[in-house]
Amino acid sequence: MADFDYESRAVGKYSMPPSPHSAGELYVSSGEAYVDVSLAASDIIGLCVLPKGCVPVDFILKTDDLDTHSSTTITISVGIAKIARSDLYAGTDFITTTSAAKAGGIARPNAGDEYLQNIKAKNVDRIIAAKVAVAAATKQAGYIRGDLMFRAAESGEWSSYPNSIASHPLA
Repeated sequence: MADFDYESRAVGKYSMPPSPHSAGELYVSSGEAYVDVSLAASDIIGLCVLPKGCVPVDFILKTDDLDTHSSTTITISVGIAKIARSDLYAGTDFITTTSAAKAGGIARPNAGDEYLQNIKAKNVDRIIAAKVAVAAATKQAGYIRGDLMFRAAESGEWSSYPNSIASHPLA
């Protein structure tokens, strides 16, 4: 398994978020990764974990100012990382090319996009990651943080293959 270009301790070997054991409990998986000036287009930043048996409720991306050029260009997408940690699964991004990292800021799931609410529970942990779509014009080191709110899955919110680790997160 490849490593992410950058990753938080939440997706490394240090700590995994607890899984809710009762319906209605809301949990948060947070991760923060330091990115240096070598951050480039297509780099993947592992941020936080969606535990097995859980569904996402909301996500908040927070970034420092990572582009100091007068015509800043950096954009970032957020979605479910492939098992190989090499990219995001196609079509799973729930934040698409946000410019929050241009001056530092916050991004939330795309308005009107129901993808986040349609992610089914699986019997495997999944990593939420950020991908640099367009690199910074003048790179600056800083932090990227992700806060994933999630809860235990209820009846009807499981993947049709709950015991599998199918290659696509919606399978």
